[in-house]
Amino acid sequence: MEFNNGGQKVVHRLLEAYGFKTRQALCDKLGVAKSTMASRYMRDIFPADWVIQASIETGVNVEWLSFGTGQMYSNENKQPPKVPSAVLDSGELVSGEFLYFDEELYPENLNSPCLIFVGKERYLIDNDTAEIRDGLWLMDIDGKKSIREVMLLPQHKVRITNEAGSFDCPIQDVNFVGNVSLVMRKG
Repeated sequence: MEFNNGGQKVVHRLLEAYGFKTRQALCDKLGVAKSTMASRYMRDIFPADWVIQASIETGVNVEWLSFGTGQMYSNENKQPPKVPSAVLDSGELVSGEFLYFDEELYPENLNSPCLIFVGKERYLIDNDTAEIRDGLWLMDIDGKKSIREVMLLPQHKVRITNEAGSFDCPIQDVNFVGNVSLVMRKG
């Protein structure tokens, strides 16, 4: 790989990947000064760091960004799906960005996926789960959201458990927001 040329063509592909019309918009997105962009562009220096960042942020194939070969999107030439995200903190759910998510990691039966960030843990939930069943759930109890373990009980009741303890209540007393399909923990 030659890092001393090809930069101008890469910048044009970066503009296409992000959907920008101007290099100034690209500078703003990449967090670089106009002079840095101008220098790399005029000297035709290959911007490897920008290629990696753009691939992560847009889902565009690194080979296409670098050399203009192969498919723009490696997933059958289409942009990977984005799913909504949110941060759960102190019982409040704050909407986040839409994030690219590899469909190969999805359980096959998700209807409405969403990524929830809670400290160092990440939860992939399905916001469109029709049937309440045993498992981990994002729920709303008296206006406070939390992720808790649920066990169905006879007579339309549930047992709700977390690290602080458990309680039983009628199923209609709880708003089940989404079923947790995948848990990711940082080491």
